[in-house]
Amino acid sequence: VVAVTSSNSSVFWTVAVAVYLHFKIVTHAGADDRLFKYLMYFFYIFNYGLPILLSIWLLRTERLGFAPYDSSGWCSIIVKRGDEERIDNVAGIVGYDLWIYIAILIIPALYISVKVHAKRQYEAVSIDSRSKSQLQFVDHKFTAIPLIFLGLRIWSVIISVVLEYLHVDEQHIPALVGHIFIYLSGIGDSAQGAANGILFVVLTRKARQLLLDKCCPCCCKKPLDLENSDESLPVFSSPEQSVISSVSGSNSPHKYQSDGRTLILIQNN
Repeated sequence: VVAVTSSNSSVFWTVAVAVYLHFKIVTHAGADDRLFKYLMYFFYIFNYGLPILLSIWLLRTERLGFAPYDSSGWCSIIVKRGDEERIDNVAGIVGYDLWIYIAILIIPALYISVKVHAKRQYEAVSIDSRSKSQLQFVDHKFTAIPLIFLGLRIWSVIISVVLEYLHVDEQHIPALVGHIFIYLSGIGDSAQGAANGILFVVLTRKARQLLLDKCCPCCCKKPLDLENSDESLPVFSSPEQSVISSVSGSNSPHKYQSDGRTLILIQNN
């Protein structure tokens, strides 16, 4: 139950981060902070509640347990029992496949939209090299997130498509190839949460420093380098005024003007 719930929840949270950034940067830039606060409440309820409900349903219908057919062999969704020929597509689709296919479509689309929107905005103004470096760092991170997601999850998708929907007999798949895909799917599905933690905590200076302050308050606490952080979250409010809200922290805005547009670099606490 814990394994399947965690796997589905990590997929939902990866989508939720993409939706949040798209709201924050593209569609609702400059909106009241209460909107994003309520959005986070919704994410917590949905991203933990739905995976738990799915796992309870799978457990009660005896579709959850040891499943070596198309998984890594530990607790997973049972889509085929023993020597039975019939494949339980309902369990596979509702329990996992539907959500991963939606995520594969939504996550790249949202991050591409964010990158295109941000690029149009900051290319229209003149900014100094440090601010440009901040924007490039964020741009690279927005590129890495969907690529890492696809790199981790694609193996289980390939296995489910080949075995469940194309109905390829396992005997027609070379044993070495099958074992490689099984191990890659096990590693990839289990590593999504760790990948999100690295991208959004370890590689984000403010989050990293706050974590160190909580874990080692005596030896690790030090003031953040507010002026030279290379990690910023671009938030653009309108074509006339582009706002880059940094995750690094400072209250002094820096303004840049070009072609009648104003770019304000604001570093929030």
